[in-house]
Amino acid sequence: MTQRLTIIFALLLGIPALAQSGMPMSGTAACERFHAMMPKPKSAADRAYMEAMMQMHQGMIHGTMTGNADRDFLMMMIPHHEAAVAMAQTELQYGKDPKVKALAKDIIAAQNREINEMKVWLK
Repeated sequence: MTQRLTIIFALLLGIPALAQSGMPMSGTAACERFHAMMPKPKSAADRAYMEAMMQMHQGMIHGTMTGNADRDFLMMMIPHHEAAVAMAQTELQYGKDPKVKALAKDIIAAQNREINEMKVWLK
């Protein structure tokens, strides 16, 4: 698990570096750069975690910014929460530690509740 967290933090820390390098951080090119930064998965769980991260990143990057901070926040947080659910489901499928699996169940319930709430607010 520590290795997975290290990979996730490395990916997240790499995103500001891309932005500071002058590379565009929106659209398909940014998604491709992000995906190229991801290490090769070593297991089915790694592949699932990375897929959740890629889908989240794509959902956040392709969201249309409106200038309305409230709406934009909700539009960005929905893919973020959906990725948390996908990662928690991966933990349930591949994880072994009962405490971590219990946390994953809690995350799924809380994040799904918040996703539904945000979708209602957007309407």
